[in-house]
Amino acid sequence: MHSDLHHQKVISYSAVGNSRLLTSSCPIFFIFCCFASGIEIMEISNDEYMATFKSNRDMQKMALQMALETRKFEIDLYWRRAIYFWTFIGAAFAGIVAIQASEAEAKDSFTVLVSCLGFVFSCAWVCVNKGSKFWQENWEKHVDLLEDEISGPIYKVVFSLDRKSVGIVGMLTGSSAISVSKVNQMLSIYMSIIWAALVVHFFPSFDCVSEISRFHAFLVVGSILTAFSFFKLGKASQSGFSRGAVKRSTIV
Repeated sequence: MHSDLHHQKVISYSAVGNSRLLTSSCPIFFIFCCFASGIEIMEISNDEYMATFKSNRDMQKMALQMALETRKFEIDLYWRRAIYFWTFIGAAFAGIVAIQASEAEAKDSFTVLVSCLGFVFSCAWVCVNKGSKFWQENWEKHVDLLEDEISGPIYKVVFSLDRKSVGIVGMLTGSSAISVSKVNQMLSIYMSIIWAALVVHFFPSFDCVSEISRFHAFLVVGSILTAFSFFKLGKASQSGFSRGAVKRSTIV
């Protein structure tokens, strides 16, 4: 489009992911910053990885720095998300206590509702923990592969405690190679079990003769399906992007 004062040009870009494109510039920058169409995701061997990232020392340094910063960023996000879920779960428990202490006629129904919400959020917390751990380990693997020629194997060298020399007291009070994220993961699974038990406990009793409450049945079935969808549909897509990009330039 043209005008006396304004000229605008739109350029469309598309790219095809292959090994030549990956080796033409920093691969991490290309993969995560380029909006492209028709990119194909391919598995690469260890030799191809080394040849891609270690063919240029400046590229290797930049890739290592990016991997370290992104790993730190993922860890920070991990604990921020944990605080978010803990806040909701704590509020839900407080809500159940308040509901049960009230004189409301439908307090068991409200308790089932809150318990279903707690169950769904706890299952979401499990999935978020697993996803956060996946991406953290992804960047840690990059660091393992890239650091040797730049800073030495500082990240891979881990010092362990000599159990024979510390005694029983040292074993009880000393450090241990326990994964904090795994403990948090198991805790989120435990919370899911607790919420499921609360749903079963407060669910109205029924038998083959009496009719099941549609409201309670809808809540429970909907919660189970939602939690199942987290594990089934919440996985990150491994296929290529299919997105166009435009660049606009303006002159007077």
